[in-house]
Amino acid sequence: MILLGIDTCGAVGTLALGRLEAGELQVLASRGLAGRTSAAMLVPAMAELLAEAGVELAALRGVVVADGPGSFTGIRIGLSAAKALAEALGCAVFPISRLRVMAASHAAAGAVLDAGRGEFYWAGPEPETEAWVESLLTREELAATVAMASGIVVACEERVALALDACSSFRLVEPPTAVQTLQAALAEVQADRRADVASLDGRYLRRSDLYQPAGATHPAP
Repeated sequence: MILLGIDTCGAVGTLALGRLEAGELQVLASRGLAGRTSAAMLVPAMAELLAEAGVELAALRGVVVADGPGSFTGIRIGLSAAKALAEALGCAVFPISRLRVMAASHAAAGAVLDAGRGEFYWAGPEPETEAWVESLLTREELAATVAMASGIVVACEERVALALDACSSFRLVEPPTAVQTLQAALAEVQADRRADVASLDGRYLRRSDLYQPAGATHPAP
């Protein structure tokens, strides 16, 4: 099964092509998209990726896409590409939270991304139920939440590191990649838990100040 991974949520976009066989993922090729060029470079980079791996576009059977949180424009670019491929090829789409990818890639108890405006995107298990939740938190709320985490918490941005420099459980890691996006979604792909493309939307967490106050939660697959 040939899979394409897309992550255009951050400052630098990435693509990865993999083959899933007998439960194992083989990475065939990967590409980085220079900062803020995802809209212009995504399709050419995808063509280069397929050519490098010697794979025809028609062989693509699934698209794993990071659906946020992150840059609103970047989220829309990635999802639009995934939806277009699903419509043209009839392939499945598997969205996954970028925060979930970060946590899974480092066996972490939680993950944090900078949301701007002095706020942060947090993901981790809810203390009482252990259910995975994603929230928009203030700096004070974030520090209190991380202090209660039962393991390490990861982030990939210096602004988050500054906010959590007093937390001993915090670790600064490299930004997630499309390869990690593919790896983190393997269980979803193998169980064929594909998205309904018609209703698929981004994981923005903050839509606007009117509709998404700080502290609101979002379930994460």
